[in-house]
Amino acid sequence: MNTSDDTRAVLITGAAGRIGQAVTPALLEAGYHVIALDRSPVRTAGVQRLVGDLLDPELCYRAIDGVDAVIHLANYASPESGPPAVHLRENVVMDLNVFTAAAQLGIRRVVFASSIQAMTRTLDDGGERIDVPPMRLPLDESHPVLPSNTYGLSKVLGERALDYFGREYAIDGFSAVSLRLPWVVPESRLPDLAKIRTIEGWARWGIGEAFAYVAEVDAVDAIRLALEADVQGHEVLFTAAPDPRVNIPVGELIDRFYRDVPVAQAGPIDSLVDCGKAARVLGWRPRRSWRDLAADADA
Repeated sequence: MNTSDDTRAVLITGAAGRIGQAVTPALLEAGYHVIALDRSPVRTAGVQRLVGDLLDPELCYRAIDGVDAVIHLANYASPESGPPAVHLRENVVMDLNVFTAAAQLGIRRVVFASSIQAMTRTLDDGGERIDVPPMRLPLDESHPVLPSNTYGLSKVLGERALDYFGREYAIDGFSAVSLRLPWVVPESRLPDLAKIRTIEGWARWGIGEAFAYVAEVDAVDAIRLALEADVQGHEVLFTAAPDPRVNIPVGELIDRFYRDVPVAQAGPIDSLVDCGKAARVLGWRPRRSWRDLAADADA
């Protein structure tokens, strides 16, 4: 691998996906050498391109050998993106192939794109909405793991696998960060959230997720910081914007949908999510909100 002594090499799996395409230029700008792996050709300039299927364990060893870290984004993207059995089987096999190769090859850091659906009940395996609120608020990593579909279950199993590798390979310096990402909203879609003033139709699936979202630029920041943070073993982190993804005050949302949900602090809360752990572990704080763009438009 042709990298200088002071350049860190990072493998991104699923690099042709939307988040992969956003992460790659950010890492290049930060000085990383990026190896971009996907089933489809990656078109981003300035990267080393690999085409292959992570269901092949030998490919994983070849791709990972010689890198410093792995960002593992390559999974089915949602419960609607394939049959339930496929989500579970292929996501888990891809995860285990990547994690096993990384641990056995002495890789120091794996960053795993987990999901809010590991801990919330939002969609069943048929893609039907489940309006079950969180068990407590604000929503954070300590919320009980309650996936309602095999996609979410696959993310839970991926996290559990990293618990194992983070424990058993700690002596070799292996460590991992799982980011429980909510709905990742690209910059172009953020203004649309300002227009959501009623909870109807597709907006109702936010109920089970505490109406969480994260701007794409902030998700990219979290992934980059997860590469660089001082972490031992395996950490699971929740990264979300502090405001809900609808233009409705937090107090009104609580009155309408969460009246019987226990709140972890006395008095009114100003956010339905708590990302304090990500701030402590990564130094991560969200920089972008749909409210910024709404304010700009009103100015």
